[in-house]
Amino acid sequence: MREYRKFLARFALYDKTGICKYLENKAAKGWMLDEMGVLFWRFRRIEPQKLKFSVVYFKNASEYDPKLTESQLRFQEYCEYTGWEFAASRAQTLVYYSENEEAIPLETDAVVEVKSVHSVMWRIWLLPYLWLSCSNGFRLFELLKDFAYDPITCLQIDYVSLLIIQFLVTAFFLTEAFEYLVWYIRATRIAKNNGRFLSTKNFSNVKYIVNTLIILATLFVSALVTGDFSVAFELVGIIVLVAVMLATYFGTTFVLKKLNAPRALNRIITLTLSAVVIYVCLTDGTRIITEKLSVNNSGLQFEEQIITEEEFSSTVPLEIADFITGELDIKTSVIQERKSASVAELRAQQIAVDELSDEEYLLTYTVFDIKIPFVRDLCVDKWLGNHNVFKNYLHVPLSRTSHRELAAKVWSADEAYVVCVDGKAVNKYLLCYGNKIVEFIPSWTLTAEQVKVVAETFG
Repeated sequence: MREYRKFLARFALYDKTGICKYLENKAAKGWMLDEMGVLFWRFRRIEPQKLKFSVVYFKNASEYDPKLTESQLRFQEYCEYTGWEFAASRAQTLVYYSENEEAIPLETDAVVEVKSVHSVMWRIWLLPYLWLSCSNGFRLFELLKDFAYDPITCLQIDYVSLLIIQFLVTAFFLTEAFEYLVWYIRATRIAKNNGRFLSTKNFSNVKYIVNTLIILATLFVSALVTGDFSVAFELVGIIVLVAVMLATYFGTTFVLKKLNAPRALNRIITLTLSAVVIYVCLTDGTRIITEKLSVNNSGLQFEEQIITEEEFSSTVPLEIADFITGELDIKTSVIQERKSASVAELRAQQIAVDELSDEEYLLTYTVFDIKIPFVRDLCVDKWLGNHNVFKNYLHVPLSRTSHRELAAKVWSADEAYVVCVDGKAVNKYLLCYGNKIVEFIPSWTLTAEQVKVVAETFG
C-alpha cells in the first residue's frame, strides 16, 4: 500500500477556507499534507481522523528559504504550545493542524488576518495576474486592431481561433485578479465592522478546466474544418517552452533549497539561470517552432504550385479556354488553395498563347468564401478603401488608384467594382456574391459575352 500520494493543487494560495476544508476531507480519508509543491501537493498516509486545519501567511518569508526562518520557528513553538502541529509550508504559506476542534484560532483579529493575506498575495499573486491580464489584453487589442486594418489577412491565418484563445487567457487572469480584489475589499470592510474574517471562495480549478476545454475544442474544430494543425502545433510548442522555463525556475530553487543554499545565493543563481533559459527559449525556441511549422505547412504558405492543364481544369471554375476560342498553348497553370475556420481561399493563375495570333493571355483570380457573414462588409470596405486587393498587380503608387462601382446586375452580383488608375478603368475587378468575394484580373478587356461567362460561373 502506498505511503505517499500526490494530488493536484487546485486552490489559489489566498483561498484559506477552501484549503482548510480540502485538507480536512483528506484527513478524514486517511491522508495528511506532507509537502506543498507548485502544481502538486504530497500527502502521507495516516489513520483516518477528524482534524482542524489553519493557514497562516508570513510576509518576510521567501520561496528561496532552505528552511523555516527564525520568526516562523518561534511562531511554530507558540502553535505547538496552543495545540497546533506543523503540517507543511510553501514560501510564505504555512499550514497547521490540531486534533482539538475547539483549539484556539491562530489568528484572532480579523483585520490583522485580512492584512496578512493581502501583504503576501498582492506581491506574489495579484501583481503577476494583473500584469498577465494587461499584457494579454494588449495582445488582444493588437489582434483587433490588425483585424480592423486588414481583415482578410487575419481571416486567412485562422484569426478567429487565435482571437478566442487570446480572449480566454486574458479573461481568466483578469477575472481571477478581479475576484481577489472584490474579496479583499469586502473582507476588509466586514473585518472592521463585524470583526469577522470573510471566507474565501476561489474556483480557479473550474476556470482552468473550462478554459482548457474551450481552447482544445477551438483547436479541434479549426483543424477539423481546415485540415491545418499549425495553430495547434504552435500552441503546443509555446506550452513546451513555457514548461521548460517554469521547470528551470522551480527546479533550480528546489535543488538549491535541498542543498541548504542561503536565500540570497538561491535567488541569484535561480534568477540568472532562468534569465538565460528564457532568452534562449524566446529566441532559438521560437525560431525552431516557426521554421518547423513553415516546413510542415509549406503548402499553406501560398507558394506557387504549378500543375498540369488537366489538374487545373478539374480544380478551378474558370480557365482561359472558357473565354478564348481557338488553339491555345498553355504555358503555365498555377493553383493555390488555403482555408481556415474563417475563410476559404482559392487562387488560380493561367498563362496561354494563341497559336494562330501568338497573342498571350494571363488570367488571375482569387475567390474568397467568407464564413463569418457579419465581417463580409468590413472586408469589402477595407479592400476598396486601401486597394490592398490589387497592390500586388499594380505597378503604380496606390495614391493614384481608386475604384468605380459597376452595374452589378450585368455580373449577376450583389456588388461589382473596377479599379481605376488616374481615373481610367483597368482590367481589375472586385465582384461580390453574398459571402463569396472574387478578385478577377484578366490581361485583356472583357467583352459582353465574356462578362456573361463570369456572371454564370459565380452568380
